[in-house]
Amino acid sequence: MIPKHMEEYLSECIPQAAMKNRTRRKNSRCFLEFGYSDEQLLSRLGISCDKLGPRLVSCIWDEASAL
Repeated sequence: MIPKHMEEYLSECIPQAAMKNRTRRKNSRCFLEFGYSDEQLLSRLGISCDKLGPRLVSCIWDEASAL
């Protein structure tokens, strides 16, 4: 299950369609990744890009976990 605080934060910052399209699943593990080219979405998360990075921002959770 996605942690409650992470879900609230992401749903406030990222459009629902982007969350749905970008979430990758591998068994019960879920990944939501943003690269350097996703500058607009990263800025919505409060992350500013410059020439040093970030190269990748990843949100990871396990849907099978009860926590």
